[in-house]
Amino acid sequence: MTSEERHEVRYQRRKAKRLQKLADRQEAVGDLSTALSYAALYEAGRDACKGVRWKTSTINFELRLFSRTAAARRKLVQNKWKSHNSCTFHLVERGHKRKIDAPHINDRQVHKATCRKVLRPLYYPHMIYDNGASIEGKGFSFTMDRTEYFLKWWYERYGTEGVVVTVDFKGYFPNAPHDAIESIHEKYILCPDLRYLSGYLLNAFGPVGMALGVETSQTEAGILPNAIDHTIKDQHQVECSERYMDDTLFIVHTDEEADALIDVVSSKCKEMGLKLNHSKTHKNKLSGWFKFCQWRYHLTDSGKVIKKPARTSITTMQRKLKAWARKISAKEMTRADAQEAYGCWRAYMLQGNSHNILRKMDRRFKKLLGCEPIVTQAKKRRKKKRKFK
Repeated sequence: MTSEERHEVRYQRRKAKRLQKLADRQEAVGDLSTALSYAALYEAGRDACKGVRWKTSTINFELRLFSRTAAARRKLVQNKWKSHNSCTFHLVERGHKRKIDAPHINDRQVHKATCRKVLRPLYYPHMIYDNGASIEGKGFSFTMDRTEYFLKWWYERYGTEGVVVTVDFKGYFPNAPHDAIESIHEKYILCPDLRYLSGYLLNAFGPVGMALGVETSQTEAGILPNAIDHTIKDQHQVECSERYMDDTLFIVHTDEEADALIDVVSSKCKEMGLKLNHSKTHKNKLSGWFKFCQWRYHLTDSGKVIKKPARTSITTMQRKLKAWARKISAKEMTRADAQEAYGCWRAYMLQGNSHNILRKMDRRFKKLLGCEPIVTQAKKRRKKKRKFK
């Protein structure tokens, strides 16, 4: 047997193992009637009501949850289920106008059950560990911790010599290609009925892009650039690499390596139909400051990692405080509501080195709104002690 034949035998053996794992996961999920059982839909319907029980549509839905769940499941099994019209509105976030599609409460039940019982069990085993967006037990705090871990990992081996690359996709949700997502369905969802339902939910808001505000869109967005993640992490052996939705970060030794990897990512984006945002793709020296997910990071000469919020986050809150003061004067808003909203932003700021910023913002809050802010201490998260390899 020649060397090429031995390579082919080993490849076929690895391929057979991967296919067997896919079949095992699909068997654990089951078909449509098993995955979307009455119990799964009922639990998803109850959870879909959380936080919006003041709405009339939610009250009516929860009053008839037993019968509506049975009717929805019957239509799903018969492939006759149709989604309702969504409520569309626009938000302005950091100067960007974003279209939000709020699905009907009946549709949210099916979206939540599909994500829990179908998409996540079949998608998550194929994602890299350092993909933290919209994943239970991870999230943004996990991404910040991993960024700090990577910087310390790099410092233990190479000091502050290196290049940090941050990559961003242009119009990630509005321009998401359905062909690439449907190819993922073909690869990971082996049950035809579940694949049809996933495709229907994907195309319910148009032939291109994904709707903001829909739970299935968040899960699909998490898996879409998965091939790019594995190309960086596995094929190019980049140890310090992570992604949070459409923001990617990796650390390399030289500018030449950074340029080569950016070209690789750009070519992969063209293959998949994604658009690379070159104006937001940056290279920074590891010894300087760099921005990732609206936070600024700096690795000092002693190995300490400094995390500070982006200036835009502080400016936005300053404007909100003035707007809240006007609304309170006009009796359009209560001080308790302002304290609650500010407390949420303050808890977010506590994740980094923002002590002095918060002291100034607390004084501004008291001056403009005439009351003390609700001050909470940062919760100490128990991090796993991992030794540097």
